[in-house]
Amino acid sequence: GYTNSFGVGNNDVYLIRTDANGNTIWSKAYGGPGLDFGYTLTQTTDGGFIVAGNTDNGAGNGDIYLLKVGSNGDTIFTKTYGGTGIDRASSVQQTSDGGLIIGGYTNSFGAGGNDFYLLKTNSNGIVSWAKTYGGTGGDNGNCVQQTADGGYIFVGNTMSFGAGANDVYLIKTDVSGTPVWSKTFGGASAEYGNSVQQTTNGGYIVAGYSASFTGVYLIQTDGSGNTLWSKTFAGAAFDWGSSVQQTSDGGFVIGGYTLSFGAGKMDISLIKTDANGNSGCNEAIPATISGTAATQTGTAAFIVSAGAQVHNTATVSHGGGTVATLCVTTGENEIAPVNAIAISPNPFINEFSIRGTSDHGVVILCDFTGKVIVRQNTVEGETKINTENLSTGLFVLTYFTGSEQKSFKIVKL
Repeated sequence: GYTNSFGVGNNDVYLIRTDANGNTIWSKAYGGPGLDFGYTLTQTTDGGFIVAGNTDNGAGNGDIYLLKVGSNGDTIFTKTYGGTGIDRASSVQQTSDGGLIIGGYTNSFGAGGNDFYLLKTNSNGIVSWAKTYGGTGGDNGNCVQQTADGGYIFVGNTMSFGAGANDVYLIKTDVSGTPVWSKTFGGASAEYGNSVQQTTNGGYIVAGYSASFTGVYLIQTDGSGNTLWSKTFAGAAFDWGSSVQQTSDGGFVIGGYTLSFGAGKMDISLIKTDANGNSGCNEAIPATISGTAATQTGTAAFIVSAGAQVHNTATVSHGGGTVATLCVTTGENEIAPVNAIAISPNPFINEFSIRGTSDHGVVILCDFTGKVIVRQNTVEGETKINTENLSTGLFVLTYFTGSEQKSFKIVKL
């Protein structure tokens, strides 16, 4: 992840190594004088780790940041990749040839505002090829995985194609990054594809979020990207799917977060389904519209640089947490009482309200890089926040008073 407790910059990449019981073995911060974020991590076959994220210490407003460390956390190499705009990594995986595949998005290159961005490197981070995929709107790549044929499956969301404001966007490429096919999935409102994995039947499972059908969004396709089935899982408030894995019994497990259930403001959620996506709990079958996207592919003229500092950190760890079981095959626990502070609506379009505020509080809205977008004093009872000039995506809202601090994840459509 990232930290501003340690390191040399406003934010530094933060890496923690633990034993099997979660006890810290070592922790380190990596970065330069600017902002550095670690978004995704994978262990490599040599026992070390690859971290990919974003830095403003590169060529543009934000570059992809790649960090290779050994099993003890010592830096082996660091690289930045990008152009004069914003380039961000959201996924990294070691490939069968020992190299790396990095997925994210760029507005330095490509056909539109943001495009999917895919880079293939060797084991030392030297780029073999870089590609962009998308249209004239905003297209954000979130997760890439190598497939059994040596190619890649890449998922995110698109405003260039599809049935609504934002659709899940799934692209299959060959080993060289050339598209084999691309598909969109969604409804009249906004959908986000956050995670993808090839399944044992040769198809693909995608998890994310749907505003059209409400809640965690799960899609199973065949090997050509055609929909076999789709499901949503939701309560009365907000439910988001971040990651999906196929399990040994042929079913699926989805990790994410929820405002609908749990002990407080935002809880981690875990959903287990069978091979057909059935969980027996808060489940619906959405009328998913599938389309074929007219994907434009480009080759990015990236700039590569190296350099970072590493720092040992005095990390403190704590135990704790509350687990609530919502459903076991059938039945459902009562929903916990709504917190005194409530956001409505969430997701929102141009405005949302915070109910339960005081006349001596402050609201701060940040994007996921930590940049402050809105800062506003609150009023007694209900405070309205205008976000007409805010781009779509996920944000963190924090409400401060003299005696309390509460944070919420919110989504603009």
